[in-house]
Amino acid sequence: MMSHFQKHAAIYGQVGTSFATLIIFVFLLYKPLIQFTNLDGNPALIKFTEQELKAVNPKAIVKTGLYIKDFPEFSVRNNKFKFEAVVSFEYDPKEVTFDQLKDFYFERGQITYKSAPALRKIGSKNLAYYSVMVQFDNDMNYRRFPLDDHQIKIIFQNQQLSPNDVAFVSNDNRFIVSSDRYINAWKGINTFATSGYVEEVLERIEKPQTTIQYPRVVFSIDYSRYSLKSLFMILLPLLAIFLILVFSLIPASEHLYGTRLIMCTSVLSALILYLFAITPNAPEVGYMMISDYIYIYVLLSAIIVFGLTLASKELHILYRFLINISLNSGLLILWYYLLYIQS
Repeated sequence: MMSHFQKHAAIYGQVGTSFATLIIFVFLLYKPLIQFTNLDGNPALIKFTEQELKAVNPKAIVKTGLYIKDFPEFSVRNNKFKFEAVVSFEYDPKEVTFDQLKDFYFERGQITYKSAPALRKIGSKNLAYYSVMVQFDNDMNYRRFPLDDHQIKIIFQNQQLSPNDVAFVSNDNRFIVSSDRYINAWKGINTFATSGYVEEVLERIEKPQTTIQYPRVVFSIDYSRYSLKSLFMILLPLLAIFLILVFSLIPASEHLYGTRLIMCTSVLSALILYLFAITPNAPEVGYMMISDYIYIYVLLSAIIVFGLTLASKELHILYRFLINISLNSGLLILWYYLLYIQS
């Protein structure tokens, strides 16, 4: 038999463990919230280094720029984007004609509007530019949802050209995103422009292989979550449900068995309702996200505690204390793994 002091010590130990778990859980969030982490896929690109550019030896180098005025549509969850921009080419008319440049397009995108070209003379060079409206999607990875950051990639190319004939060359200074545009919940951090070309194999059996090559520029924008709304909406309810679950282990008296049973049942009901409420607000993907792992852990914990509560009305308080410690430790280990190891 446990003394009155030992019982109270076990109860206070359970409460203290739960609050310590809450503090550590929040503390582990600090680094992921301030550090940009991108898991999105990268498009195929053989970059134009100095050596590569010499090896390809294009007949003409076209300086390519993109100025994004606005994002009329920016939905990371649905992977749907639309931008209004100006595409520019600076080239030597002796090396390449304007007709060779006009058939550009965007990979994984559709140009919904394209203005007539505007032409200007800059010394011995020509400057041609278009106003365009483009809808596109991206190779998104949501495994860290709702703590995910993303790199939006706009892939500019022209399959009518060979890199031996024309090389599209750009740099970070030629890729500008208007700073006046506010995108709800997302903050642009960096912009990059990477030039190169793509080589696609059309026939692997033949020797030498049949391939095609064409110039490509990848314009990239790093976006970090600016709002904590998704984090609070997704994880805060789960954390609250988990705390209620472990608190259901605290009542020690046999006459409080009904209270423990009601708390366990309420937790299971809340988890079912949570699933229906949150699913429409989460990305639809075929793999597990951080939110899924936490949900499944809390659900399995609830099933275990509910089963033990049904099986034993007089579960020893020491056993309940050990279960409390195990569940809290398991949550923190899983949380640390998801934030710092898996990615």
